[in-house]
Amino acid sequence: GGGGTSGLKGKAVKVLTEEDVQSGKYSIADVVLPLAGTKIRYPENSTGTYYDEVLGEFGVSKGDLKKLSDRDISLPGDYRR
Repeated sequence: GGGGTSGLKGKAVKVLTEEDVQSGKYSIADVVLPLAGTKIRYPENSTGTYYDEVLGEFGVSKGDLKKLSDRDISLPGDYRR
Protein backbone atom coordinates (compact mmCIF):
# COMPACT_ATOMS: atom_id res chain seq x y z
CA GLY A 1 0.00 0.00 0.00
CA GLY A 2 1.30 3.48 0.08
CA GLY A 3 0.97 6.81 -1.56
CA GLY A 4 -1.36 5.74 -4.35
CA THR A 5 1.22 6.02 -7.08
CA SER A 6 2.66 3.31 -9.24
CA GLY A 7 6.22 4.38 -8.57
CA LEU A 8 6.77 5.01 -12.29
CA LYS A 9 6.65 8.80 -12.17
CA GLY A 10 9.73 10.21 -13.81
CA LYS A 11 10.72 6.87 -15.30
CA ALA A 12 10.78 6.10 -18.99
CA VAL A 13 7.94 4.09 -20.45
CA LYS A 14 8.76 2.05 -23.54
CA VAL A 15 6.26 1.20 -26.22
CA LEU A 16 7.20 -2.34 -27.18
CA THR A 17 7.72 -3.49 -30.72
CA GLU A 18 6.98 -6.99 -31.96
CA GLU A 19 10.74 -7.61 -31.81
CA ASP A 20 10.79 -6.60 -28.12
CA VAL A 21 7.97 -9.02 -27.36
CA GLN A 22 9.64 -11.86 -29.24
CA SER A 23 12.93 -11.26 -27.41
CA GLY A 24 11.41 -12.59 -24.18
CA LYS A 25 12.93 -9.68 -22.26
CA TYR A 26 9.49 -8.43 -21.19
CA SER A 27 6.53 -10.17 -19.57
CA ILE A 28 2.94 -9.25 -18.78
CA ALA A 29 4.22 -8.06 -15.38
CA ASP A 30 5.99 -5.21 -17.23
CA VAL A 31 2.78 -3.89 -18.79
CA VAL A 32 1.46 -0.60 -17.44
CA LEU A 33 -1.67 1.34 -18.30
CA PRO A 34 -1.74 5.11 -18.15
CA LEU A 35 -4.12 7.15 -16.06
CA ALA A 36 -5.23 9.99 -18.30
CA GLY A 37 -3.14 13.10 -18.03
CA THR A 38 -0.69 15.44 -19.70
CA LYS A 39 2.62 13.84 -18.74
CA ILE A 40 2.04 10.25 -19.75
CA ARG A 41 2.57 8.36 -22.96
CA TYR A 42 -0.59 6.83 -24.37
CA PRO A 43 -0.57 3.44 -26.09
CA GLU A 44 -0.02 3.62 -29.84
CA ASN A 45 -2.58 0.96 -30.70
CA SER A 46 -6.31 0.30 -30.31
CA THR A 47 -5.99 0.83 -26.56
CA GLY A 48 -4.82 4.38 -27.21
CA THR A 49 -7.83 4.89 -29.48
CA TYR A 50 -10.03 3.63 -26.67
CA TYR A 51 -8.62 6.31 -24.35
CA ASP A 52 -9.62 8.92 -26.95
CA GLU A 53 -13.13 7.47 -27.13
CA VAL A 54 -13.61 7.41 -23.35
CA LEU A 55 -12.34 10.97 -22.93
CA GLY A 56 -14.68 11.99 -25.75
CA GLU A 57 -17.62 10.49 -23.87
CA PHE A 58 -16.86 13.04 -21.15
CA GLY A 59 -16.59 15.83 -23.69
CA VAL A 60 -12.81 16.25 -23.43
CA SER A 61 -9.73 15.35 -25.42
CA LYS A 62 -6.10 14.80 -24.49
CA GLY A 63 -5.45 18.30 -25.82
CA ASP A 64 -8.05 19.74 -23.45
CA LEU A 65 -6.17 18.27 -20.50
CA LYS A 66 -3.11 20.34 -21.45
CA LYS A 67 -5.15 23.55 -21.35
CA LEU A 68 -5.91 23.24 -17.63
CA SER A 69 -3.71 25.75 -15.83
CA ASP A 70 -5.21 25.53 -12.34
CA ARG A 71 -2.94 23.24 -10.29
CA ASP A 72 -5.93 22.09 -8.24
CA ILE A 73 -7.55 20.49 -11.27
CA SER A 74 -4.57 19.70 -13.51
CA LEU A 75 -4.09 16.05 -14.41
CA PRO A 76 -0.47 15.02 -14.94
CA GLY A 77 -1.39 11.32 -15.12
CA ASP A 78 0.45 8.26 -13.91
CA TYR A 79 0.79 4.57 -14.70
CA ARG A 80 -0.73 1.50 -13.09
CA ARG A 81 0.48 -2.05 -13.25
